Amino acid sequence: MVVAGQTERTEARNWFKQGIAVRILGDSYQLWELMKTADRVIANDAGPAHLAAAMDIPSLTLFGPQDPQRWHPYPRDRHPVRQAGVDCQPCGLRHCPLKDAHHEQCMKTLSLSVVLDALRTL
Repeated sequence: MVVAGQTERTEARNWFKQGIAVRILGDSYQLWELMKTADRVIANDAGPAHLAAAMDIPSLTLFGPQDPQRWHPYPRDRHPVRQAGVDCQPCGLRHCPLKDAHHEQCMKTLSLSVVLDALRTL
C-alpha cells in the first residue's frame, strides 16, 4: 500500500489508476494508526521513516539529497538505508538544480531490485 499525504493527491490518483492500493491520510495520527499494523515500512527520509524507528517497526529508508550519516534512523541494524550513490549525493537541497536527464537522479536511479533486496533482509 502506498500512503500519501494531502499534497500528493494528484500522484495518488495516478497510482490508483495503475492498480496500486493508495491511502491518503490527513494527519500524523492516522499515519501512526496505520503503521501500528505494519510488519515493515519503506519510506523516503522523512517523518514516516523516523516514526517507524520510534515504533520499533523494521524499516528501510530511501535517501535522495540528504546525508544518511546525519539523518539515519537508529538502530542501524533494524533500519537500514539505501541510496543511489550518484556523484551529486548528498547535496542537501530541497529542490534539484540539475536539468534534463540528471534531474533528481538520486531518487530516480535507486533501483527497485536494490530496494527489494534490502527489504528481504528486514
